[in-house]
Amino acid sequence: MDETWIRERLSPTYDVWIEEASSPQPAIPEVAGEVVSTSVNLALFIATPFILLADWLRAGKRAPGEPPEWESLGEIGNRKVWSQTLMNNEDFPAGLDLYADPAEVYLLFRFRFAPAVPQLESLYFFEETLTTESGMYLLSYNSPGEGMTVWFLGHDADQAEAIAKVEAREWELEGEPGGGLRLEPLDDEQGKAIMIFPRGFTQ
Repeated sequence: MDETWIRERLSPTYDVWIEEASSPQPAIPEVAGEVVSTSVNLALFIATPFILLADWLRAGKRAPGEPPEWESLGEIGNRKVWSQTLMNNEDFPAGLDLYADPAEVYLLFRFRFAPAVPQLESLYFFEETLTTESGMYLLSYNSPGEGMTVWFLGHDADQAEAIAKVEAREWELEGEPGGGLRLEPLDDEQGKAIMIFPRGFTQ
C-alpha cells in the first residue's frame, strides 16, 4: 500500500514521504523551541474519559436531533479551544470517508477556536491531535474516496495550512524533533509510517 497512503501533497512548505522500516532515520537539525509539548496531549488524554462519560450521560437526556454540547479545552498556544464530541454514530454526518463502518468508528470531534479559524470549524476530525511548541496537527475526514487531510494550525497563524491528503485509516500521531509529525498506521505490521516535516532540513 505504501505510497498510496499519501493521496496528495498540498503544501509547498512541508515535505511528506513514506518511511521504510529499514530506512535510517533522517538527520533532523535541532530547532530551538521545537521540542514537542506533551502537556496538552496528556491533559486531553486524562480528560477524555470524563468528557465521554459526561457526554454519554447527557446523550440520554438530549432530545432527538439535539446536537452534543461544546466543551472548553482551555487554551492551546494563543487560542481558546472548544470541542464537540460525537460518540454516537447516529450523530455522524453522512458523506465522510471514515476508516471503517460508522458503527465501528469510536467517535468524531469538531473544534471551535478564538480567534476563529473558519477553515476548520465546519470539518469533522479524527479523535487524536498533536500539539507542539509552535502549533497543532489535526486530521480531518474528507468526502468519500478523498481520505483524510493533515492540517497544521500555528499558534500565531491566522489560518490553518493543509499539508497532505492521506488514506482514511486509524493513525497514531507522534511528534518528531524539528516540529515534525509521524503518522503511524495502527493496523499495519510492516513498520512503515508517513513522515511530515517543515521544509528546510536535510536527510
